[in-house]
Amino acid sequence: MNPVMIHDDGMGRAVPGDAAFATVPEAHAYLFGLRRFGVKWGLGPIAAALRALGSPQRAFPSVHIAGTNGKGSTAAMTAALLTAQGLRTGLFTSPHLERFSERIRVDGVELSDAELVAALDKVRACGVPLSFFETATAMAFLHFANVGVDLAVVEVGLGGRLDATQWIRPCASAITSLGSDHSLALTGSPERVAWEKASIAAPGVPMVLPGDLTDPQLEAVLRTLAARGAVPLRCGVDWGFSVEGGRIRWNFGEEPAAVVDVPLLGEHQPANCAMALTLARLALGRPLDLTAPFSDFSWPGRMESIDGLWLDGAHNPPALEALVRTVGGLGLAPLPVIVGFMADKDVSRSLRILGAIATGFHCTVVEDSDRALPAAELADQVRALGLPVASVTTCVADALALAPRPSLIAGSFYLAGRARSLLLRHRASDAKLSDPSC
Repeated sequence: MNPVMIHDDGMGRAVPGDAAFATVPEAHAYLFGLRRFGVKWGLGPIAAALRALGSPQRAFPSVHIAGTNGKGSTAAMTAALLTAQGLRTGLFTSPHLERFSERIRVDGVELSDAELVAALDKVRACGVPLSFFETATAMAFLHFANVGVDLAVVEVGLGGRLDATQWIRPCASAITSLGSDHSLALTGSPERVAWEKASIAAPGVPMVLPGDLTDPQLEAVLRTLAARGAVPLRCGVDWGFSVEGGRIRWNFGEEPAAVVDVPLLGEHQPANCAMALTLARLALGRPLDLTAPFSDFSWPGRMESIDGLWLDGAHNPPALEALVRTVGGLGLAPLPVIVGFMADKDVSRSLRILGAIATGFHCTVVEDSDRALPAAELADQVRALGLPVASVTTCVADALALAPRPSLIAGSFYLAGRARSLLLRHRASDAKLSDPSC
């Protein structure tokens, strides 16, 4: 294997090398190397890179989705709906569960190894130093343009206002939810978080809003949309839904209501599904054909059941609160919980939330993650809260072996992904990557 050389440009970005990647492991090694430069705010480098690549993101319209929680599920359902309408649809999401290529899909099909290498080669060769997420974003836009998508669904990476995805040509946008955001990068009041996320708004482009915003959040969002000339579409005013068991009754404007099966488990998924329907309707520009809206749809790691274990990527207090209610509603609680967190999360509050359903905590750590909280430290926090520790392990495989069935796995997308790979006996990914948000 040729050595993969990565140097810092002094601004926290990698300086591109010269040689093309000979293998997929080489490409993964380069991507993994970018992670050590962390998150870098600013739109200049990605703008320069996209110009050097011929502005591929301008070759197709996009649906742009921000939010504290639910944006990945909403994006995946939106893309599935548009594919079902006969549109060749790209999907860019983060993080991945098992493979980097999961982040970039067309009509549900992941980026192939050859496509990954080709896209990364071109992005690196453009000569602009980029962070990991900027590189992934450019790769996605380049791939979508190369294969000729009709439309793309693009999930914001972190925040919104300064996110690398900002340079798309949006036809519709959305905020899925607003909650306490990532302490790593977004600070300040809930209104500041609302402004950051609403700042993906574009002139004349509709932005779909959820129905659970507080008055100060809604005021901040509407003020931002007005300043940017965007068009708010409010839940309960311009669109809406009601829950009917595992279905929703969705309505859009004056069009007849439609009853749709929700394809994912979770108390929050009906709202995500309704928002996806609204976004797909806006992007398509005509009423949706809902004969088979989610044919062959799957979105792993969201209340997914494997071998008596329930896997969920919930990793912050609002998501964990929804998960606890979902587990209770399904009659699964109380049960053991296999848990692992990234060290920069609100671990104490998250443990208190999970403590409502946990008979005991199996504390573990995702190996090879430089951000993971060590299992022994996690166990100390569990004990400090007066909660029971069932086991402490330094690898996920041992935690899976010790935990009885049924058990819940929660705390990180990467914990869910590692567990999924082990349970399904998948080959471990060569790209040991983690995002600050997960």
